Amino acid sequence: MAPGEASAQARDIVGFWDEHVGVFVASPATGDIEPRSRVFAEAGEAMWAARQTPRTRGEWIRAALADDDHREYVVLAAGLSADVASELIETARQAADPAARSRGLLWAADATVGGARPANESLATLIDALAKAAASPPAGGTQPPADIADLNENSPRPGWPYVLRIAMLPLPGTSRPRRDRVLAGLELDDDERPLAAALAVLADAGTDASDSLQPGQEDAVRGLLARPLPERNPQRAESGSQPAPGVRVGQRGELLPGHIQAAERAAKYVGQLGQDAVAAIYRIARRGYLRDYTRIHRQMTALGYPDPEPISAWAEADGL
Repeated sequence: MAPGEASAQARDIVGFWDEHVGVFVASPATGDIEPRSRVFAEAGEAMWAARQTPRTRGEWIRAALADDDHREYVVLAAGLSADVASELIETARQAADPAARSRGLLWAADATVGGARPANESLATLIDALAKAAASPPAGGTQPPADIADLNENSPRPGWPYVLRIAMLPLPGTSRPRRDRVLAGLELDDDERPLAAALAVLADAGTDASDSLQPGQEDAVRGLLARPLPERNPQRAESGSQPAPGVRVGQRGELLPGHIQAAERAAKYVGQLGQDAVAAIYRIARRGYLRDYTRIHRQMTALGYPDPEPISAWAEADGL
């Protein structure tokens, strides 16, 4: 638009968003329009990055990988553009700095789990690079993602976050044999291997939008759910206290990161898995945060499987 027309339109646009949505505010010091919440800045920068030329995108990705605080920008941009997702994988693979390489690989995997669609060749590169990082984890540069809870908490070794990402990737059928070979070739302990196997088959079933598990998939999920859980010391809430969304139902002990996600994904198939699986899923859910338990409880109840031993009423107050 011509400058005068653009200025008039801009005032109307900003006025609408500020008055009706409250997204932007004027800085008292400078008068500049700023986002009220960081999420709008993140979304705006991600949208900008997705529209840039490959050269500009590459420069932006390399700069973003230098700082943990840029995770959301990068993951959002990768979700908006398959080109950004693919370029992120390649940039991370080539990064000389171990911390930048670690960030890029984890962020690319998180974006893909969240719905990004890199090219199949890039997915193969990501699987191989994550496997290399799992075998020899880069030092530093990682940050727990927002959408996969507590991946770095209680992890028995630094390589597990990379293994977990490999297992959770939504893959086309042509890429699954590569993933299976990679997982089989990694040195995983007796707790890690069944969890990785269950997450992988649940990722495949989810990608295929399948209403039931195939026999091999069902065996892997049953195998995980049948495993005994480590003992824990439950946290008792004070009488009359109100929990925050992040409060735990019970301490996790040595429960591996990703176990909660496996239980939640398995809940979709609980009718096929049977009553023993109902009890197992709830046992695992109680090891998570209150929000985890509540989310799983609602899903299971909607499927006709309420918790036979529900946690106390305070745990579900206010929709937590």
